[in-house]
Amino acid sequence: MIKNGYIDDANNRIKKSYRSVFLLILIISFSIFTAVLIGFDQTRPSNYNFLWMLPLTFSLICFPLVSYTRILFHRISVFLVFSLYFIRMVISPLSMFWGNYGSYGYGYFVDTYSGMAIILMSYEAVMVFAFIIINSKKLKNNNILPIQTKNSTKVKRTKLPFLFKLALGSLLAYIVMLVVSNPSLIRSNFVFLIGTPNSWVLKQEYASINGSGSGTLGILVTLMNTVFWLLQALLPPVILLKIAQKKSSFYHKFVLSLILLSLVLLIATETRASSVESAIALIIVMSLVFGQKFSKKIPLMMLIIGVVVVVGLFSKSSVGFNFEDLSKTLTAYFSGPQNVAISIGVAKEYSELNLFMLPVDIALKIPYLSSFFKSIFSYSSNDYFNTVFANLYGRNIGQIIPAIGQGYVYFGFILSPIIPCLAVAIAMKFEKKARSEANIVFKYIFYLAAIMMSRATIISNMLSGIGYMFNIFLAYVVASLTMKYITVRKMKNQEVLLIK
Repeated sequence: MIKNGYIDDANNRIKKSYRSVFLLILIISFSIFTAVLIGFDQTRPSNYNFLWMLPLTFSLICFPLVSYTRILFHRISVFLVFSLYFIRMVISPLSMFWGNYGSYGYGYFVDTYSGMAIILMSYEAVMVFAFIIINSKKLKNNNILPIQTKNSTKVKRTKLPFLFKLALGSLLAYIVMLVVSNPSLIRSNFVFLIGTPNSWVLKQEYASINGSGSGTLGILVTLMNTVFWLLQALLPPVILLKIAQKKSSFYHKFVLSLILLSLVLLIATETRASSVESAIALIIVMSLVFGQKFSKKIPLMMLIIGVVVVVGLFSKSSVGFNFEDLSKTLTAYFSGPQNVAISIGVAKEYSELNLFMLPVDIALKIPYLSSFFKSIFSYSSNDYFNTVFANLYGRNIGQIIPAIGQGYVYFGFILSPIIPCLAVAIAMKFEKKARSEANIVFKYIFYLAAIMMSRATIISNMLSGIGYMFNIFLAYVVASLTMKYITVRKMKNQEVLLIK
């Protein structure tokens, strides 16, 4: 005899499946609508004649994904990759249609190679999602630990290991001492994600050595940014654990958790994306700690984070809220056709940009050693890429060569999707480890890693991924050496948080 509980769970899964399919159908319809709008636009510039291919290709990709909604909307790495490609291939072209096809890239390379760039981007998306489908079996069999029940979470009160508290205290003390010695570091390095005045520009003497900084202060600031990132990777899950241990109502714990989430999201260094990534990872861990009551609020919280990110992008870019500026912002941050076209043009213009550039690029992106290798290797592929923008604008505007452009430089057209597929593979691997990890701190770190590497497909690239991997490795080492197991373990009809 089947119990009602099992029937209810089966019905809920069916309802969720129907909702996922319906959402995917809406996305397909919207993508086709966008392709039609752009395709029949008589004012479209000649270099964007094939722009309609991007939303149309995305709609075609979505059709086979109907059979994979379980991983598409329930695996953060796949969902983020899907969302990023949706913005790049549908929302960004639509903003270009509304914004008079404005972008930060123009000139000979854009005029000559935009058509080829759009075809390359379409090919990339097909290969990336084919790779995800091929590897979907591994994700389907990877159940999350713990499995949430409908009962409320019961928390066992515990104490953090002394070494772990000592490590966190030392990291905090370093930042405090450095800021006390030079208070202007607060103004130059610790900013809010949104609402930052234009006068708060990172000063040259406070730039990290991974960027354009040098000298003793540059080294100290670089160390401070690394320390701050370690705090972002270690402190939030520990504070969340303490909140969960409080003997108070769910509402009180929920409010405290929202305050923690706000602090994680809004306080950032010059690398603001890490705060957004930390906030998303924290939401996932919060859903595991607080269960069904909290999980129902996740869509709303993700929407709020999305709004904050959009506002932050406009704030950072110092542009107004209009369709032309929206077009420029989205195509810049989500590797639009003009950035891919310039990547292709640069690869064709400079004969030294080939597979032999790969070890040079890696050496120039190794944290703390990049300034040493800079004296040996003058330029990276990203430097060549930015030379074009510097010639256009008379200054370096800090663009990042797209992952697919990076692949084109190293491997040519056919093999260029290797780079974004590599980023997806690493992201999926980290999420698999996160789902099977019982330790709440390591679970948070692995989810954070999965989110960071998912971003490397569109918003950054695998060169930035080297820095991400370095930071994740540091966080893992510090956590491994200073703490015992903080676990979230299922016990019959309740979950218990504990440190073994």
